[in-house]
Amino acid sequence: MFWRIAVLAFAVSFSLNGWARSLGETIRSPDRLTVIWQEETSDALRRAIREAVALSVSDKRPNRYRIELMPGLYSLTEPVRIPHLNGMALEIVAPFGKVVFDGFQEVKRYNGDDSEMAYEDASDAIRVVRYQVPDHIYRDLQLVRRGYRVGDEVRPPRELFWTTRRLDRAQWPTSGYAIGSLFPEHLGRERFFESQNVTPGMLPSMELWAHGYWGNDWADEYLPVFYDATSRRFKMAAEPVYRARSRFRFRLLGWPIAIGRAGEWRLVPNRTEVEVGVPWGSKRVPDLFVPVAENLLLIEGGEDILVDGLQFRGSIGDAVVVKGSRVRIKNFRVMFSGASGLRLVGNDLSISRCSVLSSGGAAIEIEGGDRSTLMSSNNVVERCRLELFGETMKTYQPGVRISGVGVKVFRNLILNGPHAGILLKGNDHVVSHNQIGSLGLETDDVGGIHIWRDWTQQGNKISDNFFYNIKGVGDVGAAAVYLDDQTSGTEVVRNYFANVSRGVWIGGGSDNVVVDNLMSYCSKPCLELDKRGMDWQRVATFDPKGELQRALRAVPYDREPYLSRYPELSRILQDRLGVPKRNIMLDNCIFGSLRFHGNSRQWQVVAEPLERRCSIFDRFDLATDLISFADMELGYPGTDWGSLPGK
Repeated sequence: MFWRIAVLAFAVSFSLNGWARSLGETIRSPDRLTVIWQEETSDALRRAIREAVALSVSDKRPNRYRIELMPGLYSLTEPVRIPHLNGMALEIVAPFGKVVFDGFQEVKRYNGDDSEMAYEDASDAIRVVRYQVPDHIYRDLQLVRRGYRVGDEVRPPRELFWTTRRLDRAQWPTSGYAIGSLFPEHLGRERFFESQNVTPGMLPSMELWAHGYWGNDWADEYLPVFYDATSRRFKMAAEPVYRARSRFRFRLLGWPIAIGRAGEWRLVPNRTEVEVGVPWGSKRVPDLFVPVAENLLLIEGGEDILVDGLQFRGSIGDAVVVKGSRVRIKNFRVMFSGASGLRLVGNDLSISRCSVLSSGGAAIEIEGGDRSTLMSSNNVVERCRLELFGETMKTYQPGVRISGVGVKVFRNLILNGPHAGILLKGNDHVVSHNQIGSLGLETDDVGGIHIWRDWTQQGNKISDNFFYNIKGVGDVGAAAVYLDDQTSGTEVVRNYFANVSRGVWIGGGSDNVVVDNLMSYCSKPCLELDKRGMDWQRVATFDPKGELQRALRAVPYDREPYLSRYPELSRILQDRLGVPKRNIMLDNCIFGSLRFHGNSRQWQVVAEPLERRCSIFDRFDLATDLISFADMELGYPGTDWGSLPGK
């Protein structure tokens, strides 16, 4: 039997089939159950889910239970939870109009005499407005120490938003980063540094927060520092996870840094208030919002669940969390998450026709399958627009983070990130027909698609993608496809690369196939192959306790199914360990660029021809197909939030 529940969030009478019925009445038919709720709140949906849970263990349990949400703004202070339903299928859909799960709370204006002012340090184009926030939210707005490989267990600090954008903390310098230089004392236990950009009298002696790329241009971290106005020196409160270099990029955040542009904010010390810069000529001050819901939707152990047509806005942590199997989420939007937009773990998971914008962490994280047996997850991410990810955590927060076995990522738009577009861990993944561009905007030594430091991560295929504007910010540069730290057994075929540092960089790995790609206008050699396992990474390569050999022992690399799937892997410790071998680079069309750089041609299956001379029209069919799909077959939802109910 097919059951349906329509949750109608109207506080008026409703007429159905010619009969006037009062609110709260239940209407039943052989294939449908309709419940008309009286209040426009998320409690209506929660009650419908509770009824589904009760039905799932009753004698009258239907095969499928459907909840139809009417248009409205469903304000949340805690997530909507969908538990295990004992095999009963569940559908939550929005067939009648815009349904928004909203985790925001509006912040009220401060009513004191100094509620609005013009800062003498601020630009003439803005004015600064004060808002009052509750004590617990004020505490949660404060920065905490976190970064790549530090603070993963720490709850991200809350951020502030207008309806159209995430606001930035006041920072110095106003844009970009300053250059810090260590003092010799840093060789001991003290951690002093200075910056020539700091002028006398700019700051008082005080503790404040800094964010920087202290040890590497691919690892960021938030740190408290103390500034001594007399000596104009900074002292780090703790050693960064990656020991600071002699010169590094950093910026100062929050009080007492002046607000220099519209959309910046800072906490006012000891007053539970925030100051926000707004455009000087605006007719009204934009509404200010802070997230109050940790998550918006939690699917916990569910099976055979469909979520269709919903929108999610504003969370402290991950907006949508899924742990289950046979879960489909489609035709949806996620915006303004504090951490990841979606985090999914399980098998037979499908994300399609979505838009994930402005996430503090990754846009989508998806994991499934079994690496010990190479059982595929059959997980899919398709036809999604993923943009402006890594907004607060800058590194290793990609558009899509893939883990496990057998995830397919195809026909997506992945744009505008400070670090990588796709981070890939595991086996037998397929990444195809995506547009991946404008990445590495703040980092260096990074890939548009980045796989790293595990010999066993094999069987992955990267094909028919369009990569562009992936350069990095330092001397090392970036690669559109980066097979980093001896990554092996990857196919890179029929891709189009334009305006990138490198098209494909094989970082010392073996058994990789790079064939029939179109590469244009690389600032460094379009194809690069190094032998890092024989030189600077040799010690880590031969270390039995090192990361590479520990990852090798974590899977049955010398037994089935690995033995038949990746036969060369079983002999890796005995077959010239650290030497890049059997890489195939053939028939790649390269123009307007340096072609190849490598120092280990003698060990490859194909040394010549690595590439062929060609014109831009040699692979015009691929280029035009990829560019035309950007115009767009995707069918993802737009990002117009202007007509939200109640706004």
